[in-house]
Amino acid sequence: LDFFYEKPKFTHQQVLRFMDILAENYDEYLTHLFKASNNIVKRETSVCYYDCTNYYFEIERADDTYIDEITGEEIYELRQFGPCKEHRPNPIVEMGLFMDKDGIPITMGIYPGNLNEQQTIAKIEPKMIKSLENKKIIYCGDAGVGSASIRAFNDMGGRAFIVTQSIKKLTNELKEKVFENSGFKLLSSNEDISLEKMKTFKLKSDEENQLSDEELANNLKLYNDKAYKVIPVDSNIDLGLYEEKVLKNGKTVQKKSTAKLRQNIIITYSRKMAEYQKAIRNKQIERAKDLIKKGVDDVRKGPNDIARFIKNKDNPVFDSLKIKNGLIRPFFCYLIEAKCCMNSLIYLNF
Repeated sequence: LDFFYEKPKFTHQQVLRFMDILAENYDEYLTHLFKASNNIVKRETSVCYYDCTNYYFEIERADDTYIDEITGEEIYELRQFGPCKEHRPNPIVEMGLFMDKDGIPITMGIYPGNLNEQQTIAKIEPKMIKSLENKKIIYCGDAGVGSASIRAFNDMGGRAFIVTQSIKKLTNELKEKVFENSGFKLLSSNEDISLEKMKTFKLKSDEENQLSDEELANNLKLYNDKAYKVIPVDSNIDLGLYEEKVLKNGKTVQKKSTAKLRQNIIITYSRKMAEYQKAIRNKQIERAKDLIKKGVDDVRKGPNDIARFIKNKDNPVFDSLKIKNGLIRPFFCYLIEAKCCMNSLIYLNF
């Protein structure tokens, strides 16, 4: 505001009063802001991305919770305890944000910190669709905001969805289809290629295999390319309705109505990314070995922590000769968990 020729004058108290007005007209203001932005830049909303984050407060107590005496409904104030992105033990608030194809925000919402991320979608997406005047969109989100109900909602009204899916959480039957050698195609040319070839082609000549310049050039193209496979995984979903069905004996019964949710799992494989992740994994294993040599008192395994490669071999054994800060600490015997190393190797880079 200091750059305007006519510098506006207002007090801090006036700013706070305006914030109250803004809060009362929050959704209308965001809709107006989105529509007005179209006069500056053309908004591409055919693809909409959604994700959540949270913000912590330097306080020790969460806000009070009101319980409706008539309905028993719990009404939470904003600052509540929940899974903090920064792993802090403080109350947080949840923020959900929709962005367009160009990464420009469309709308957002602020919710209590103990609200599940998937529940925020049910509150914010209908408002966004209304502001977009029911235009067709492709909803994109990660696994945390890609539940069956969210996918079913975005399969209606001309909408579609793309959400991430962990291969490790698939059924064994689907895992077998994922790792089948056949069915893959190159992204660049749509030509058939086997998964084995993508994993094993040579990038350099050695004593056993001398490659020509043409072979090296073709392999380099494969290295920078990606292979993909499409697996249909249609499923039936409950509509929450009932329909009458006449049995062979003439009796009429009510059965739950279901609809088919048509969806595909798209598997991609990149040799370039696999080599990168393999290098990162090997460095983590070396760091885990160094951690064992230095001595560790406890192992707290995280999904991406080097401690996931360390296994507690024996029960805790107290060493009375080793006392730190006046406290006896347990000492464990550790080893690198071979099974974990092999499992992490299988999923590079799907």
